[in-house]
Amino acid sequence: MSINADLYEHLNGHAALGALVGAGALARIYPAIAPTSAVLPRITYHKIANNHVHHMGGASGLTATTMQIDCWDDDSLGADLVYESVRDALDGFKGTLGNTGSNTAVSATFLNNERTDFFPPTDASQIGVHRVMMEFVFW
Repeated sequence: MSINADLYEHLNGHAALGALVGAGALARIYPAIAPTSAVLPRITYHKIANNHVHHMGGASGLTATTMQIDCWDDDSLGADLVYESVRDALDGFKGTLGNTGSNTAVSATFLNNERTDFFPPTDASQIGVHRVMMEFVFW
């Protein structure tokens, strides 16, 4: 498995997060882009970078993977609640991501950056959407 699949399994297995965005087959956790029919609140995630660490002798074998995780809801309080649950599930995490397959060993996880956005509706048939964006670095 990849870090993408293992991150999905980790988030999908977090009880507090499941209470907000659903769990199991009903989880509203999507790689990259959510379907247009996806209900709020929801999470999207994608890999931003893989930084491979080198030294004068060559590759060290260490990789720092940066993942962007976005928490979406139709109000800022809801997006913040999802953000807090994701932060609780990941910031400072050490161990194995994923529950099946090859799993991803993680030495440390750090919340590196965050910001909030609001995307206003473009017409009367839409609602505005709040987002809390986070960047986590997995070592």
